[in-house]
Amino acid sequence: MRGFIFSQFSHESGAGFTIIEVIVAIFLLTVGAVGVYSLVNQALMSASILSSRLTAVYLAQEGVEIGRNIRDGNWLEMADGLQCGGTNVEWADGLPFSPPKDRRGQYDTAVSDPCDGLPAHQDPPTPLIINSEGFYADTGSGITTPFTRVIHIEKPESGPNTWREITVIVRWRERGRTHNTIAQEKIYNWR
Repeated sequence: MRGFIFSQFSHESGAGFTIIEVIVAIFLLTVGAVGVYSLVNQALMSASILSSRLTAVYLAQEGVEIGRNIRDGNWLEMADGLQCGGTNVEWADGLPFSPPKDRRGQYDTAVSDPCDGLPAHQDPPTPLIINSEGFYADTGSGITTPFTRVIHIEKPESGPNTWREITVIVRWRERGRTHNTIAQEKIYNWR
């Protein structure tokens, strides 16, 4: 009888231990699945933000290139003897320094008349659009993007007028947060 009771408890203890093992295994699998899901979700969110950040970096660099292109175009027009308002074109015409207003620009800004300069931006800045040609633009019609771009131009406070510092700030809002990218470069009258 005593052997029978021991074998009964022994058998029940093994069955109970198996149930605990199953519960622990299910718990571990659940924790693992939730962890993998969280990791995949975080990776997808990061990919979206990284894609937007890459676009913003290109837009900021394009803003710097606009300034460089205006300077280079002025050099060509100086060689041709073009005039602005009765005086010869200078290397920095079309690159007005920012106070009191920051500037805006798009890829084709530099082909306009250097006497006009970069147009002042709206306050607050309006979102960039993707026009029918597939380019990002400040004006016109097209698909509205979350990006805004402001071009800030500084000149030397004193001394020779030999450089302009161009700072481009691109901002966008994604997933409830505001992000920004800044590109900054000095361009010189090295000719």
